[in-house]
Amino acid sequence: MKPETKTQVPYITHLAQRAGFGLSAREFARMRNWKPSKLLNFLLKDAKDFCPLEVLQQDDIRLLVQKTNNKALRNQRKKQSKEKIKELNLQWIQRMAGGQGRLREKMTLFWHNHFACRSNNAHLVQMQNNTLRKYALGNFGHLLLAVAKDPAMLQFLNNRQNRKAHPNENFARELLELFTIGRGHYSEEDIKNAARAFTGWTFDQEGKFVFRKRHHDFGKKDFMGKRGNFGGEDILQIILENRNTARFITEKIYKHFVNHVPEPEHVQSLAKAFYESEYDITRLLKAVFSADWFYDTSNRGNFIKSPVALLVGLQRHLNQTFEPEEITLFLQKVLGQLLFYPPNVGGWPEGQAWIDSSSLTLRLSLAGFFLNQRPLQVTSKEDGDMNGLKLKRKFQQARLAVNWKEITSFSSSNTSEKRLYQTSEFLLGHLPDEKTLQLLNAYVETNASSEEEKAKLMFVSFMSLPEYQLS
Repeated sequence: MKPETKTQVPYITHLAQRAGFGLSAREFARMRNWKPSKLLNFLLKDAKDFCPLEVLQQDDIRLLVQKTNNKALRNQRKKQSKEKIKELNLQWIQRMAGGQGRLREKMTLFWHNHFACRSNNAHLVQMQNNTLRKYALGNFGHLLLAVAKDPAMLQFLNNRQNRKAHPNENFARELLELFTIGRGHYSEEDIKNAARAFTGWTFDQEGKFVFRKRHHDFGKKDFMGKRGNFGGEDILQIILENRNTARFITEKIYKHFVNHVPEPEHVQSLAKAFYESEYDITRLLKAVFSADWFYDTSNRGNFIKSPVALLVGLQRHLNQTFEPEEITLFLQKVLGQLLFYPPNVGGWPEGQAWIDSSSLTLRLSLAGFFLNQRPLQVTSKEDGDMNGLKLKRKFQQARLAVNWKEITSFSSSNTSEKRLYQTSEFLLGHLPDEKTLQLLNAYVETNASSEEEKAKLMFVSFMSLPEYQLS
């Protein structure tokens, strides 16, 4: 862990961004002088409880799973399911922006992209998200088994059609290539035999996992150098026994939380410990966030925030949710990351893939627009979704009502220059170059008279900098 220095702010804000979605103003005032080790312990303790999303209640589920031959009724249920998925999206955004259990929420988002999956059935969507959040910080082997039996995943990767007479290799292929061991460590024969092992894995009308013996291939199978009458759980165990799986998962976590360019030495050491811990996710994350190199300058401010991280972070910094809250759905869509709708089984690409000329302009303009400082024109693809068109119209009236006295309470200074420094630390985690600070200070002093106006201009100015797009 980084030794105590004159200021802990760069390390605290870095850890808070990577292990969550940033600090609120009150948290920043309270935690700015904490050592990173104290904040990490707080984050781990805060994330212990598992709180499921509960948009769909039993009556909703019962209605969605009922069979019917009535076409109009089926279409109505499809619409209802789509609306419930939107509600799940908004509830999840609220959880992330709320601040409690932030490390669990961050890891749920990570696994949502790792085990990328889409379903039009809101019941299955809710079940899968709750599976991910339940095991997000636990044992990767337990998480893997739960996902392998998850109805949304079985449906998405066609394992319901995987039967002895006609094996379907989709799930087996993605299991090896994207979910566990990675390319180069398995053969086509391994895929074929893994698919045979998962024959009969399906789910019933209510979304409960079912193993249908009559569709299962009980024959001998050769898989990764072993031979036996393997079933699906045997395949998962063999995969976990392979050290390449520990390395694959460790490297992906390193790329997501530390640096897109992994340091082989660090990954090797972490992967070894991860394997020897029998895939303890919390221990792996604790090792990452406790390492001196995690706080190196080269690993700070080097990530482009995902659209979800940007929107959630903005709400956390201002301690407000968007009004109307459905605007977050529109912004997710326009910026390229609509929760529950990954582009494919590979998930959302990260890094520079988040940015193009139009999305960057929108990103840099969001704070000014929401804080009623600047008009904003948004161009989005028309896809025929009438609800999307309604949201686009609502967007132009959207605002964030901010209590500036509360938000600026972290600053005890009476000088605007010092408050500017402290606001920069809060929003960026560091100070921009001196020239930028001088220009911002002059801009604020020239264009604002009251303390509230100055605070608003400071926030809008820093949130409009390219640096605010980084974490």
